[in-house]
Amino acid sequence: MTILVIEDDRCVRETLAEMLAAIGHNVLCAEDGYEGIRLFEQQMKVDAVILDMRLPKLSGEETYQKLKAIDPSVKVILTTGFISETERLQLTSLGLCDIIIKPYKLSDLRRVLSEIENAA
Repeated sequence: MTILVIEDDRCVRETLAEMLAAIGHNVLCAEDGYEGIRLFEQQMKVDAVILDMRLPKLSGEETYQKLKAIDPSVKVILTTGFISETERLQLTSLGLCDIIIKPYKLSDLRRVLSEIENAA
């Protein structure tokens, strides 16, 4: 799978990219929503997007909406350190694949990515 990681924290972004590459995925990285959207538009195929909810410049929710406008079938996994139940319900109603709370484990990512692969 080709996975686009949109994460503003360099350390988290790089660690996540290494983890995903180690389990056999191709990884693209962006440090904000604008860069993520640009990369998404340039790529022939992105199988999933791992998107941080709290981004500078363009929020995770705004980035998600723009990705959906480009490709309504985009598979997005939202990551965040905290989310209220109201936010969770609002965001899942928009069609997210899943929301993973930081700090997450490789097993959490594998589970969600496996669900995306199996649904394809």
